[in-house]
Amino acid sequence: MSKKRMVSIAALCLVLTALAGDRPSAAELGAALQYQIVPAGLVEGTWENDTYYVSGNVTVDLGRKLTINAGTTEQTVVKFAKGASMTVHGTLDVNGLDADNRVVFTSKHDEDFGDDIDGSSGKPSRGDWSGIRLYMFYTSHQGTGQFDWSLVRYGGRSEGVDPVIQANLYFHYSKESHFTDSISELSDNYGVQIQGAAPGSPLRIRGSVIENNTRSGISISENGSPDLGTTGLEGEDPGLNQIRVNDVAGDSYELSNCGNPVEISALGNYWGCSGEDIDGHICDDEEGPISTGAVAWDPSWPGPYAVELVSFTAAVKGELIELEWITATEIDNAGFHLWRSHGAIGPYQRITGQIIPSEGGATWGAKYTYEDRIQLVPGHTHYYKLQDIDYNGAATFHGPVSVTVRSRGATGDRARSAARGS
Repeated sequence: MSKKRMVSIAALCLVLTALAGDRPSAAELGAALQYQIVPAGLVEGTWENDTYYVSGNVTVDLGRKLTINAGTTEQTVVKFAKGASMTVHGTLDVNGLDADNRVVFTSKHDEDFGDDIDGSSGKPSRGDWSGIRLYMFYTSHQGTGQFDWSLVRYGGRSEGVDPVIQANLYFHYSKESHFTDSISELSDNYGVQIQGAAPGSPLRIRGSVIENNTRSGISISENGSPDLGTTGLEGEDPGLNQIRVNDVAGDSYELSNCGNPVEISALGNYWGCSGEDIDGHICDDEEGPISTGAVAWDPSWPGPYAVELVSFTAAVKGELIELEWITATEIDNAGFHLWRSHGAIGPYQRITGQIIPSEGGATWGAKYTYEDRIQLVPGHTHYYKLQDIDYNGAATFHGPVSVTVRSRGATGDRARSAARGS
């Protein structure tokens, strides 16, 4: 049994106490269960170095601030009960450290991050919880959200909540807010929903990934005017966001500005496609009603490399040559082929009969091995290149790497399945 699922002696004592008629507090029970329980109500202060289980709707009140920092001893993770939400009338300041140490907001059933919550099924679903809502009503609510290196997933629940609010992150006239180097994914509705804008204080989104949400990645309404990139790549302030693979339901867009009369600047972003195809994934004055504003998206960003490679090696193992490669991320990657040559400059011949399927994604990598059962002749050196192929058919080569044979071997080859990394 994992230590995350263990109930300590202290927890057993609390259970016995409860049976005796003295009900333990949420804080006492959470500490015994290896995570912090946050009951419904007002929250403020600092959260870090722990898993926090939000068991009901919580609010950061006007004039108050909740700071959530990346952990130094363990990752800071906030998990939500079914339908629970976090409403911010004051300030929410989220400070992840980097891509390997994000502050995570997710479902209680998500066991990929933090401590396991008692009663978790281990099978999270879109819409398990409602989302984070940042409100500014005229001048009475601040509603500030400052997100750096965060990950928000499995929210967007619409059942039993305000039908207007349907997103992992909902910004309502939010003041002095930003979403930077962060991820919003797997929402049951929108990834980011923007309604209105605080005067002179547009929501700024930079370097973030908004992907795999059921409806539009970003939905804008009621004079919302987010800053998604004000220049192209040749300038100093492109968006460098990846707004891609949204609209899982098939009735929305990557970005929807329909019904919003304000023109949106979204220059220097990656949309998961290229050329004229991008325009078809954006709803603006061409698709929406007369009152809909345009979306300036050209020039776009051609996107990050399909595969960020950590290592690629070749080694003699008994009667075969074993090739191993590890990726950090894989964006729109369909899979891999391997090529072999007897010289560094080629010619190279492909040795994989079928593509080796991708096991990585935009935020995780994978480890792969392939056994090349070529006849091994002592003294011969073999050179290999790794080819990744994206879903549009574009290919990139890595290598070459080489290995010199020092023993005889057999013929033939076969692939071994990849194991997903994190």
